[in-house]
Amino acid sequence: MPVNHSAYLALILALAPLMPSRAQQIMYRADSAKVARAVESGARLVHWVETVPDAGQHILYARNVTNRPVRVSSYEVYECMEVRGRVCGIHEGPVVQPGKTVRLAVITFRGGGGSYKYRVNAEFADSIPGDSTRQ
Repeated sequence: MPVNHSAYLALILALAPLMPSRAQQIMYRADSAKVARAVESGARLVHWVETVPDAGQHILYARNVTNRPVRVSSYEVYECMEVRGRVCGIHEGPVVQPGKTVRLAVITFRGGGGSYKYRVNAEFADSIPGDSTRQ
């Protein structure tokens, strides 16, 4: 698949105000060198956007780079302009098993394009307190 560098640059500029925490790292393409740097920095989750130029879409992915399950407690797509459907807002995310990648959202634009920002919140799934009301 050909890489549209101008689309990546536009996305990077649109997301520049977002500051990743140590627990996760934003990527704009998940190549092995970037994933290795994220692991070395202590990230648990890496997330990135891939562009589908002919479809006018961006696909938001997340990968667990640890050896423990990670829960995407929420992800938010916000400041949406010319975005189709109900992707904008706060959504509950899945549990991502170690080494696995999941698709969080498909963002489709109306007409020629649009813009948005996103953020992902995650925690180790096995560190969440159990439900003490069940026996």
